[in-house]
Amino acid sequence: AVFIKAMVPNLYGAKAKTEQQDELMMHIDMALQIPAISLQAYYRAMIERPDRTAVLISANFPVQFIIGMEDNAVLPADAIAQSALPVISDVHLLPQVGHTSMIEATGELNSMINSFCKYLLKR
Repeated sequence: AVFIKAMVPNLYGAKAKTEQQDELMMHIDMALQIPAISLQAYYRAMIERPDRTAVLISANFPVQFIIGMEDNAVLPADAIAQSALPVISDVHLLPQVGHTSMIEATGELNSMINSFCKYLLKR
């Protein structure tokens, strides 16, 4: 519980921590239901996952990057650098958003994904 209560808020930008406290608390409550063994396996898998940079470099298809500028899980500078790897990148920067854009900026995120899907269908 101590880990979840410290980790989950770190996924949010500063604005969401104050303006979306109900969503943040619901996220914490849901995360507290995850068995410890599952969390351990998840973090082990994340730590041990192989480097997939080659996939981005060799991508012969458009790749979308939606980057929260207050993301502490995937640093914006790292995400921006990765967005330069594919031949075709669709890059969006979300100011005042952390790692949980699906909660912090739902409408903007949905619009960006929808536009990208329409673009892909026209190709």
